[in-house]
Amino acid sequence: MKIIFQYWEQRLSLLTAAGLNTVSTYIPWNFHEEREGEFNFKDFRDLRKFIKTAEKVGLHVMIRVGPYICAEWEWGGLPAWLLNKPHMRIRSTQEDFIASTKKWFHRLVSEIQGNFQKF
Repeated sequence: MKIIFQYWEQRLSLLTAAGLNTVSTYIPWNFHEEREGEFNFKDFRDLRKFIKTAEKVGLHVMIRVGPYICAEWEWGGLPAWLLNKPHMRIRSTQEDFIASTKKWFHRLVSEIQGNFQKF
C-alpha cells in the first residue's frame, strides 16, 4: 500500500495543472479507528502528509469528516466497533454515540491542527 502515497504529489499536481485550486476528501472514521481507541494516521493514512502535499502543489483542501460521510463508504465511514456497545443508536443524539463521536473529532482535530497554511 505504500505506493498510494508515493504518487500523491504527482496526482495532486494534475489537479492544479487542470486549473483547479481545491481537492475534497472524505475522512472516514472507520479507516482511522478500526478498533476503539486505536487511531492510525500512518503511511497511506497520513492525513497531515496528504494536506501538506496538497498545499505544496498549491491546493486548498476541503475535508469531509462526518461522522457519517456518505453512502458510498462502508457503513458510511462509521466504525463497526460501535455495534459492540449495548443500546448504541448510531447517527443519533444518544449519549454513547455522541461521546464516541467527540473522541473521534478530538483526535482528528489534533491530527490536522498545527502548521498548516492559514486562509
